[in-house]
Amino acid sequence: MNRQSDESKPEDMAQREPANRGARKHPLNSQPRYLLVAWILLLLLGAFFVFASLSDLAADAKTGLPSDHLEAFHTIVGMTWASAQQSSPKLTQYVTLLQQLKKCSR
Repeated sequence: MNRQSDESKPEDMAQREPANRGARKHPLNSQPRYLLVAWILLLLLGAFFVFASLSDLAADAKTGLPSDHLEAFHTIVGMTWASAQQSSPKLTQYVTLLQQLKKCSR
């Protein structure tokens, strides 16, 4: 009984060996294509969030206040952003700094 099991082992190894060789030739094919597409889409999504944050910070650095906050600033303070920059530049610099810190902490 032992002889038959010993003789069958080399045959099993011979059958497995060509299958292993084929798998080693194409390492990229071992991963499904949809996973590659998913990773690429995730990287693009991450790059979009980084780009959006940096461009928003750059726009705030130029004008000092996001355009969608100009009306709220006018309602609260009672003057426009441009007139506030002329009358008290330190105050507008402080508001700009608070806006940038708020965006960085998100």
